Amino acid sequence: PVFSSCNITNNGSYGVYCVNTTGVTYAPYPSFSDCNISDNGSYPLYLYADNAKDISTPMTFTGNAYNKIYLQADDINTGTWTNFGIPYVVGGNMEIPDGETLTIEAGNTLKFAGNYIFTVNGTLLADGDAANHITFTSNQSVPTPGFWKFIHFYAPDNPCILDYCDISYAGAVHSGSSRGNILLQWCGSYVNFTNCTISHSLSNGVKVREYSNPAFTSCDITYNGTYGVYSVSSGYPPYPSFSNCNVMNNGSYPLYLLADNAKDISAPMAFSGNDPNAVFLQADDVNTGTWNNLGVPYVIGGNLTIPDGETLTIEAGNTMKFASNYTFTVNGTLIADGDAANHITFTSNQPSPSPGDWKSIYVYGPDAPCVFDYCDVSYGGALWGSTHYGSIFLDLAGGYFNPTNCTIENGASNGVYLYRSCSPAITSTTIQNNAESGIYCTNGGAYPSTPSLTNSSVINNSGYGIYLEGSSSAIFGTNLSEWNDIYGNASYEFYNNTTNDITAEYIYWGSVDYAYINNSIYDQNDNGSLGLVDYTPWTNAAHDTEYPIFLDSPVVTITIVSGNVNLDWDDVPLATSYKVYSDTDPYGDFNALEYDGTDTSWSESADMKKFYYVTAVN
Repeated sequence: PVFSSCNITNNGSYGVYCVNTTGVTYAPYPSFSDCNISDNGSYPLYLYADNAKDISTPMTFTGNAYNKIYLQADDINTGTWTNFGIPYVVGGNMEIPDGETLTIEAGNTLKFAGNYIFTVNGTLLADGDAANHITFTSNQSVPTPGFWKFIHFYAPDNPCILDYCDISYAGAVHSGSSRGNILLQWCGSYVNFTNCTISHSLSNGVKVREYSNPAFTSCDITYNGTYGVYSVSSGYPPYPSFSNCNVMNNGSYPLYLLADNAKDISAPMAFSGNDPNAVFLQADDVNTGTWNNLGVPYVIGGNLTIPDGETLTIEAGNTMKFASNYTFTVNGTLIADGDAANHITFTSNQPSPSPGDWKSIYVYGPDAPCVFDYCDVSYGGALWGSTHYGSIFLDLAGGYFNPTNCTIENGASNGVYLYRSCSPAITSTTIQNNAESGIYCTNGGAYPSTPSLTNSSVINNSGYGIYLEGSSSAIFGTNLSEWNDIYGNASYEFYNNTTNDITAEYIYWGSVDYAYINNSIYDQNDNGSLGLVDYTPWTNAAHDTEYPIFLDSPVVTITIVSGNVNLDWDDVPLATSYKVYSDTDPYGDFNALEYDGTDTSWSESADMKKFYYVTAVN
């Protein structure tokens, strides 16, 4: 039937009620134009959903007990749902089939009456504006999360528009699992959200599945029960993108993504009040792009690899927190360029971190020079099976990975492990408090490694400071301005288990005492088959003095007065004290220390013949 310019008023229940007892295949579809449907005892119109497109302006709806248009479950064919100033109640599962396009006018509200799904296989055009949002929500007087299921975009056949749309109070469990307010599958780039609010889901705000790459621009994704946006691969990875969004006050991570998706998050973004307030990244290959500093950490939730030919840039100030025993592998290029005020941090995600919470940054045959500047690496070094590598593990890296201004600490094994053909230039870097060696160089067969250190500290590690084996070597500074510190390590400060002679000059070894330093180094002096470590000259903690200091010999005057022998000597420049030794044999060992002090004179009783030796000390 066609209702044109009719008054349908003051009826006990519905104004117009459509039903088909033989199923929706034979559903009735009346049309309406310029009608007044008022003061009825229930809904003014109770229709099948595809019938909504047959209501044309002008229409008047007032005074009805439920002043809304009720839509029953239906397939929705091409047409427009006009904004009549009252909501549409969605009373069943709806579907826009392939080849069909539903346009929802700005300002419309769709209220879901129960546990229903709105499926889009065709095309949805929901183009609101700043003054007239389109709303998808619960039909409850006091809405509760999870009252309805979700909007399901499944392989839509044309680009959809969702602009200024507010979607809330969905996320009911479906087939035993949580979806969210919105579920996307096989969407490609056909579904994009602009100026939308996605909130108050019982579960996720949005769940993104197979091969779906929606763009979220200027959206608010807030107050959802679990994740703001949750991506899951199922073998066909989804990669949503984000720009200028507020993702706040969600019950879990604001974004739960595959790691390669992180490059698709563009500033500005706002994250606050989420629990936890971090971006979670799942195991993935990481292709060329930039991980922007979003002001919250990235949680690494699986093994990551930068493949050959790809370059990952990590912006200054970023923090990567490893959730478990994972490895960050670099086969391509890593650009982690922090600065003095904005370090880049690789650490544990545990509330109370422990050494070995994660494995390693594993640099294996990178294809271009990496940048690793002002980076702090901590609590890594977990075992690879039964093998101890390190928080930084280099293999076939050549000179392509050079830590500068870095701290590598609190690892469960070595700080830096060099396997084959690695020659990192380690500059202004501290390697400390690791459970094994600070730097461990192994031969890796016939591919020795040779680290070089400048202005760096290898200190307080529980094994060796630096350990060399096979044909490995090490290079240190050639003047005081190129000092290094190697001290406080539990075993030898330097263990040269090679046949190479090593020049290790201008190093502060924790003391300036020759004997102390000599005992801190294992080399040819301990095993004649090994190479020698030449540590002369060395330096002090302030790196301002070269040792050993060669002092002038004191000029000594000896007199005997009143039965005492008196020794007097001139003050020697740079001397801090003096020692007087004696022997009864002028060719003896002079082992008897008679005096150790700062005076330039000394005396004793001349009761026997002695010979004296005076030395200046610094």
